[in-house]
Amino acid sequence: MAYFDVSVDSVPDDLLESEETPTGRGSVEGFQVREVADNAWDNLAAGFRDVVLEQTDCFNVPRWGPECLKRLAFYENGALVAAVSARTLSIPGTMVPFTVVRWGPMWRSVETEDCPDRLPRLYSAVRQVLADQQAGFLILFPHSDPAHSAGVEQALHQAGFRAQKPSTAPERYFVSLEGGQEAVKASLSQKWRYNLKKALKNGLTVDWETTSGGLSTFYDLYEQMVERKHFWDQSPIDTLETLITRASTPLRPEIVLVRKDGEPVAGAVIDMSGERAIYLFGASSRAALPLRAGYLMQWAVIERLTAMPQMRWYDLGGADSAGSSLHQFKRGLAGKNGVISDQPPMYVCAGSPLAFVLGHGALAARSAKQALAHGLHTLRYGSDGKTTR
Repeated sequence: MAYFDVSVDSVPDDLLESEETPTGRGSVEGFQVREVADNAWDNLAAGFRDVVLEQTDCFNVPRWGPECLKRLAFYENGALVAAVSARTLSIPGTMVPFTVVRWGPMWRSVETEDCPDRLPRLYSAVRQVLADQQAGFLILFPHSDPAHSAGVEQALHQAGFRAQKPSTAPERYFVSLEGGQEAVKASLSQKWRYNLKKALKNGLTVDWETTSGGLSTFYDLYEQMVERKHFWDQSPIDTLETLITRASTPLRPEIVLVRKDGEPVAGAVIDMSGERAIYLFGASSRAALPLRAGYLMQWAVIERLTAMPQMRWYDLGGADSAGSSLHQFKRGLAGKNGVISDQPPMYVCAGSPLAFVLGHGALAARSAKQALAHGLHTLRYGSDGKTTR
């Protein structure tokens, strides 16, 4: 078994809150678990190839606040092997902890090869620290991964987590960046390639932005789109300003903007923090569709990513419903060499019978609240009012 060769010294001792496990002495499943201070977390997270913004403070703090976040580092034989950021609240009216891990833990260091054999023990350790030792309820959202999703789900089952109801549209589309730009172009579907050629003749320009000015332009496009299409907006769009203006360079998303005669017609925000780039947000004007601006915009992203040696995948996300036209667009861009990987369902576990009952009750209440809000939105705008990412 290969161990991740990241020294404990990569995080100074004064930034490690404790050399003990968060709730007691000793090890958990063979790991030494240490809590990491907030001002060290993002630098630590950037050392993993599977880092995503949902596991960083630059995303979580402006969205949830710092007081409910717990940042844990897992060491084995003196080496940092995994890390997880979790958000912990109390179930309303009780003292029972309710903890959420979204798209974590991170377990693939930039320094070494993958070690999937460690996953069952890692998930068991996460369960013990965040659920069993606190007698609480833990929700974990695994990230869809074109190479590791099956192994992750198997490890979660082995660690005692239980899968919940899957999404009605779980497909997630990945563009393989192996072989560079020409390999991606050869992989495109015939229709996608045809529309790209048309877009290239429409006099469009493309710019990349990492400034507040570029963000303001994107916001304008996004607000126009939401108002025009009556989206039910549940996205964390409000985190973008902090991400663009304050995040450290390895974690800072970039904005691509497409213009026609100087007027913005399409834009997207791309996370490039790990070996997988992620399409976070997209927006367009009425003029974008006849100009085929989306095709040129996505191709500009491909050109950018294939010039970055560490990038292996471009995660296009999915679509809000099984019948969405986005499926065809993304399937054509993923092409012959891409991968369609289902988003794993949410997994849960409980550290006590009381936590089990209260946790599932809280989930049911949240689901009912969301269904009511979505139903009211549909009554107001009709079935065309879709949900944003």
